Amino acid sequence: MCSSDLVMASPAVSAAMRRYGPTVLLDATADVTVLGVLAGGAPPVTEVRVADGARVTRELLYWSGSRRQVLPGQGVVRWDLGLGRCLREALNRALAFGARTVGVITWRDVAAALEEAIAGRSSDAVAASIAGELASRGVALRLGYYGNVRGRNDWTDCEALVTLGDPKPNLGAMRAIA
Repeated sequence: MCSSDLVMASPAVSAAMRRYGPTVLLDATADVTVLGVLAGGAPPVTEVRVADGARVTRELLYWSGSRRQVLPGQGVVRWDLGLGRCLREALNRALAFGARTVGVITWRDVAAALEEAIAGRSSDAVAASIAGELASRGVALRLGYYGNVRGRNDWTDCEALVTLGDPKPNLGAMRAIA
């Protein structure tokens, strides 16, 4: 018997792993190493790519700031360096599409400042202003930060997604390495 009962959260996957004979597992986030341990050997993997049926519109806003500039430490967020203006514009564009539930993925300190403002516990005037504007328009935010967004099924009701502070590689350094 496979030890999958001890580590699998899904009874259906656990039962499939114990079944004799070939088993097909379709999972966008499966960890092949873990499945190999559970199956007692390296499972054959076939990668399947399927086009997303959802209509997606992407808009890119350029901002010349950096994480080091706007997050000097101790939870301080420097909204005045263009970050606040950029977030407001991104949210306005999402709302222009009719979104009333918006997911925002950003840096941890920015997400924390917005969460505190939404809860009414913030001394951050800009975060409180953004939260107040959204609340007055009937908009709900789902907040997450880089490094903590994998498997967020609680965001399925989001009608728009804003990412603020996307990591950008230093292309000059990458070329030098290549």
